[in-house]
Amino acid sequence: MPSPRGASASGTWRLAAGGDDADAVIVDATSGALIARIQGFAGRIQSVTFSPDGRRVLTAGSDPTLRLWDAATGDLVQTFVGHRREVLSAIFHPDGTRIASGGHDRSIRIWDVATGDELVRLPGHSWYVFSLAFSPDGRTLVSGSGDATVRLWDDFPIARRLMARRDTRSAEAHSGR
Repeated sequence: MPSPRGASASGTWRLAAGGDDADAVIVDATSGALIARIQGFAGRIQSVTFSPDGRRVLTAGSDPTLRLWDAATGDLVQTFVGHRREVLSAIFHPDGTRIASGGHDRSIRIWDVATGDELVRLPGHSWYVFSLAFSPDGRTLVSGSGDATVRLWDDFPIARRLMARRDTRSAEAHSGR
């Protein structure tokens, strides 16, 4: 699963790819030289993508976690835990602060990159979520599923769910729960 978004700070174009062997690699797209080998993922890698700034690489697959890696060193930065089954697609929001993921558990989850917290769960598909994409402005998330539907998720309802969740957490903190 190569990811074309990989310009480094120096302007070098990189590719990231993963597969059945549970490793991912980051290579210089011009020379083919290995930049980093990402190891430690358990199982097949289904999705590999660079963060919008090119500093991180996100992997997802048969291990029901998402993992964020340093693109220069291959070091693990963050693990996102919550899916119950294989994750088939994971992408960054264009601003780089959130991640969307979907897979065999038929849910779409929105994650906070900085904390690793699940922010929102979007139910609705009746079969596996195979693909996800954000619009360039980040206001719409598109999901494709084996249930033969493509769904458009508007950012306003997602933002409203985030605000409601934050309000609930704030109320729980003030009540001592």
